[in-house]
Amino acid sequence: MGDQVANMAKQIGLEYNFHKLFPKILLMVTSPLGLCQNNTPAGQSEETLFKSYFTHGKNIDTSATLMQLGRK
Repeated sequence: MGDQVANMAKQIGLEYNFHKLFPKILLMVTSPLGLCQNNTPAGQSEETLFKSYFTHGKNIDTSATLMQLGRK
């Protein structure tokens, strides 16, 4: 099923690499995401997090990763 979703995403220009994902509930993301939205253009925070997770397979449920992404 992951391959099917990745293929559909690719057709509209998205790159999903489900084999790299960290399957867990991402609780650490919710609070920093709210803070980022006040200081960055709308949608930029979400785009960074989604691309980091779905495309690059980063574990965005760690403070180290969130700090690194926040600096960008």
